[in-house]
Amino acid sequence: YDRITKEYLLLDFWASWCGPCIKEIPRMKEFYQKNGDRLDIISISIDKNKSQWKKSNSKINLPWESVLDNQAIEDKLEYKLSITSVPRFILVNKKRELIYSGNEMSKIIEMIDFP
Repeated sequence: YDRITKEYLLLDFWASWCGPCIKEIPRMKEFYQKNGDRLDIISISIDKNKSQWKKSNSKINLPWESVLDNQAIEDKLEYKLSITSVPRFILVNKKRELIYSGNEMSKIIEMIDFP
């Protein structure tokens, strides 16, 4: 959470093999295109296969930062945040307050009244 430079930060936990994760990407891109001046997104992949993650990342071409969380299990962010399934979205504000944690991008869009 040290990287909150805008009004909101959305952490997107996903995997290249996750159909629902891939399905949410167009909606996320549209949301980001409209609100990127107020919102940062970091996509965090839980893929175990780095080459598969790179291939998928290249194909979907995210306009925001995308990282692979391939640390030892006790150091993985997904483990520290008790992420048990993907997709998982965590939205925090600049005050580092949790706004949303769940698996529906539509809930974030509904909750945040972006112009």
